[in-house]
Amino acid sequence: MKTLSYLLLGLLLISVSFAQGPGPVGPTQAPNLDDTIMTSGLTTVGQDGQNWAYLIWRSPGSQTLNGRSFAVYLQSTPNGSFSKVGIVSPTADITTLQLLLARAANLGADNAALDQDLRDLLRKKAWAGNKDANGIATNTSPFDSKPVVQKLSAVVARALQHADAMAAARSVSHVHPALRMALGSAWAAALPAGAGPMVVELREWTGGADGGVIGRVQLTPGQGVSLTAPGRIVQVPHLKPKSDLTIHLRWAIPDPLRRQQLHVLGFHLYRVDKGYAEANGMPLNASPAQIETFVSNFGALAMDRVTTTPAPITKLYSSSDVDDFDLFTSAGPDPDTSFYSDDANRDQPITEGDLNNRYGGFSAGSRWYYFTRAVDLLGRTGPPSSIGEGHHTHRLRLTKLSGGWLADLYRRLSYASCGQFESQCLVCGDGHP
Repeated sequence: MKTLSYLLLGLLLISVSFAQGPGPVGPTQAPNLDDTIMTSGLTTVGQDGQNWAYLIWRSPGSQTLNGRSFAVYLQSTPNGSFSKVGIVSPTADITTLQLLLARAANLGADNAALDQDLRDLLRKKAWAGNKDANGIATNTSPFDSKPVVQKLSAVVARALQHADAMAAARSVSHVHPALRMALGSAWAAALPAGAGPMVVELREWTGGADGGVIGRVQLTPGQGVSLTAPGRIVQVPHLKPKSDLTIHLRWAIPDPLRRQQLHVLGFHLYRVDKGYAEANGMPLNASPAQIETFVSNFGALAMDRVTTTPAPITKLYSSSDVDDFDLFTSAGPDPDTSFYSDDANRDQPITEGDLNNRYGGFSAGSRWYYFTRAVDLLGRTGPPSSIGEGHHTHRLRLTKLSGGWLADLYRRLSYASCGQFESQCLVCGDGHP
């Protein structure tokens, strides 16, 4: 599934003030949100037992943060003065990166997973990947056996020279504090002793001088943000050929979670065989406690985390409109938007060493239970949503059906062939397109 920007939802939830001087009334110009920088942060108890702060900043504009440095200022006591505690800019320096890796480890980050993601980036033949005698990529690179700090240095150095490499590095940095700090868009440090609250400011740093406040976050040491549960998860009944044996999902975001969205990286999605779930204490109407009990007892054996990195959402739904598909009109509320498309890794290699042995995907008629969890800035997950059911079916593989009356007729006939969608699955039964 193509990864979308993690910032789209933040744009819906943050209020940006644009000052206007007095003047004649005229047409209102839309603000350039690509220049917006959003700041958020949290505090956590580090592996060393101290209270740590973690601050990130992001922008919907792909070029907004490029070539810029930022200073971090801390007000450690109410009404106290601000002191500069760090200057952040992209770096590929090995010594500095070793420090950032240590800070990330103190935050509880999985630097082993970072090592693997950096390895995969460097295996791209346009980066540092090896080729055989025929010029074909071998899915290896000279960095495979090098320590993580050298991989990190190579990735950042490449990112600073090429826009595509920067985009690729940022796409995986969301779940890796060390990489995010190395790219110049995060800061972490132990907080001084004190009950707080403490205020952290992000300021522009230009020519060795403070260029003004960009963002401000208030933190209370020892008091983290506990994410709330997402709302209902439903299957989007795409009736197009591209949906063959693929299930498209979206979920509601209740008001309490909407208020926490600047602390949310995205969402992890989980899948369990329906029959296995029901036989082991997790029915469709399972309570959060039942879901957690199932995960504790059977998660490692029978549950798949579908998402490798937190999935973004591109629209806000409530529990009352998340399943409002209005299938009989193309101008309906929203019959198409989905947040994630699950095909069970169809046609993807099962192992790195055997590219010919690939996943077969879902079989027609198989039924699955899904739930989702919000993921915080450090990759930690919150409580589960309620259970939603998904059903995989075949779709007709017709061509040149992308628009117009013929596509609309196919859509209507596909729905009419079932007569009615199943109340939970929202998809046609076996044998129907």
